[in-house]
Amino acid sequence: YEDALETAGIPFVTVAGRGFYDRPEVRDLLNALAAIAEPTDDLALAGLLRSPMFGLTDAALFLLRWGQKPGGDRQGFWQALHDPQALAALLQEDAERALHARCIVRQLRAVAGRRPVAYVLKQLLDRTHYRAALRLTPRGERAWRNVDKLLEDAHRSRLVSIPQFLEYVENLRAVGAREGEAVVAAEDAVQLMTIHKAKGLEFPVVVLADASYRPQNRGDTLLLDSDFGPVLRVRPDDRSQTAPLVYRLGLQRETDREDAEEKRLLYVAATRAQKRLLISGYVGIDKKGRLKPRGWLAHLLPVTGLHGLSFENGLPSQPISSATTCGKASAVYTLYPSGLALRQRPDASQQPRPDTRPKPASVLPALLEPLSPAAAGEDTDEKVRQREAEPPPRVWRVASAGRRADAPNWVVGVLVHAALQHWSFPGDSRFESLLRPLALESGLISEREIRAAIRQAERLLERFRRHPLFAELDGARRYHEVPYSVPTDEGPKTGIVDLLVQDTESGTWRLYDFKTDELRDEEEMRARMAKRYEEQIRRYVTALASLLGQPPEAYLVFLSVGGEVQVMPCPVET
Repeated sequence: YEDALETAGIPFVTVAGRGFYDRPEVRDLLNALAAIAEPTDDLALAGLLRSPMFGLTDAALFLLRWGQKPGGDRQGFWQALHDPQALAALLQEDAERALHARCIVRQLRAVAGRRPVAYVLKQLLDRTHYRAALRLTPRGERAWRNVDKLLEDAHRSRLVSIPQFLEYVENLRAVGAREGEAVVAAEDAVQLMTIHKAKGLEFPVVVLADASYRPQNRGDTLLLDSDFGPVLRVRPDDRSQTAPLVYRLGLQRETDREDAEEKRLLYVAATRAQKRLLISGYVGIDKKGRLKPRGWLAHLLPVTGLHGLSFENGLPSQPISSATTCGKASAVYTLYPSGLALRQRPDASQQPRPDTRPKPASVLPALLEPLSPAAAGEDTDEKVRQREAEPPPRVWRVASAGRRADAPNWVVGVLVHAALQHWSFPGDSRFESLLRPLALESGLISEREIRAAIRQAERLLERFRRHPLFAELDGARRYHEVPYSVPTDEGPKTGIVDLLVQDTESGTWRLYDFKTDELRDEEEMRARMAKRYEEQIRRYVTALASLLGQPPEAYLVFLSVGGEVQVMPCPVET
């Protein structure tokens, strides 16, 4: 699905898919760093030698490891790279690549631990021409971007110790496997996610892909049944006899439980759709010409009436479409003969849209600076820059140490704004499940830091909930995290407004921007307003005035001014 969307030029976000650090090109570079830090790590060095950076063949790796004589003594790869006899056993091309790898590892090992990890990684990329090798692969552009992400991670970490950098990456990978990644806000982009990740969320359009998928039949030798206990599939010597009755009963009970879970997941998946639900799958045809649905389609076809169709004379050459009613909703189904949709030639209006995303620069500086959106100017909203930055900033040094009793202020701000966006407060059932992934995404690894960040966010949110403004906003017509884009002679001006509220009687609009700065008193608050936020509010009001047809009233809501909430009107002339 990612490949198809990328080919069509459709923006997409994969939520909790295969982790970034498990991408092949990223694994190659992490193996390379591990081998540079410790060349005697055979697994890491083997991965480096076999990667596109050097491209040794499997036969070459075998000869380096075991030599030419069957049953010979095994030796480490780093030792073999310094063994003239082992190198002489290789084909000339493999021997040249092996010598090249030895030279680069030796040179970079000399600077490892004295220069930043980002410098070592950048030198490795330049000397191996790894980016050029990736360009030749089918997914070269995406792989190129992933390499730049890893390089940016290394640059932001400012770490010099390669083992410390790799340890932090391993922590992130381990945490990501347990918790998954935070859901990313992605306006006008397709979001790919599992049903479990979609729980509690709703979308205007939902596509259930591969609705005919069904796991293979269970053939477990051992079943654990709540009533029967351990049940073994023990067959007698005569293979023609069936499995024991107690095993078949246990298997049937297990199948019934899985069927109930399958229906529950189907219900969860289908009810994520607010306006339209698209379901895609395939069906077979039995000997009598009737449809043989599998998986979810077996539950859905009786509702549509498709199960009554018969094709004794074979499938028609053209698609069959019909409509039916399911309760208060209408449903339309289309049955395509096998392969018809793929054989049809799309017209010009269906051609994939060109990819207009900026291409990576062919020449990069010695140490990659933090990436930023290509079109972002100095007056681009800070929230836009943070949202479009890939990957999100992480607390490298603090998170890896795990000794802090509190969390960085900017992480607390991320959590507070996310809670306000979803209008979720302490005590809500989804409050902690909403904030925890964001804390992980921000780079907090230890449970102590995660809890500290959530507690600090809770204090600010409870303080706001006790303020009269909360009751006023709670019953108002609210629009959270409102993005805007206004064309100007200098290019589009973009931004994201925390909260936009409309008065249902008068039709007037009010703009609220929340700040989590820790301020001592009102004097410091007004100074911060003049220094950092006055121009930002002016941009918001000017942009929204042109979009709404009237300028909104603007307010800054400071959540921590001497331990209190302060609401500051911001009059702006437009």
